[in-house]
Parts: sequence; C-alpha cells; structure tokens
Amino acid sequence: MHFVQAPRPSPHKRISTREVQGALSYTHRSGTVPTDPHVRTVAGVYACADVETLVMIAAFLVGGVLAALMRPEFAWLDAGILPVAMALIWAFKSRHGWAYLKVLHSISRAD
Repeated sequence: MHFVQAPRPSPHKRISTREVQGALSYTHRSGTVPTDPHVRTVAGVYACADVETLVMIAAFLVGGVLAALMRPEFAWLDAGILPVAMALIWAFKSRHGWAYLKVLHSISRAD
C-alpha cells in the first residue's frame, strides 16, 4: 500500500498535534472542516494515517484468524489479545479521521 500511493504533504511545523486533534473532533461534531488550509491539510494527513492503520490492523487480525484455522493447537487466545486490543483502540480513534475524510470528500464533490 505504501509503495503505490502518492506522497502526502508533510505536516507543517507550526501546527501542533493538539490543534490537529481539535480540528478532527470539531469536524466530527459539526460536519465542517477548518478554514485554515494548513490545518485542513495536516488534519487530512493524520486522518488518512489513522484509517490506514486501522485497515492494517484488521488485515493482521484476519491473518491471525486464518492462522488459527490452520494451526488450532497453538495458544491463539494468548497471542491474539494484544492485536484485538490494538484494533479496538484504533477503531475508536479512527472514527474522527473517518468522519473528517467523509466531510472533506463531500466538499470536494460539491465543488
């Protein structure tokens, strides 16, 4: 996935992580994106990274389930607790990024 995607814009140094997280949660609540284009760009980069991480963890979990089907004698419950916990955390965290990307995509279609 990382080899075929276009390069992302680099986050600006003057925009803090707190400001980006605030923009993501504001968009999740209000349905509008920030007016500052730099904040909008950096928030989009963070939103894409959150959603991509969730997809990667989901693929990891699917691989674990398939491995458990092939080797049922292994202690998969013990090995699967950490990935499941990570998937739940990222699923909760990526909801702001997912909402941000939906709003951003709907705005680009309206233009």
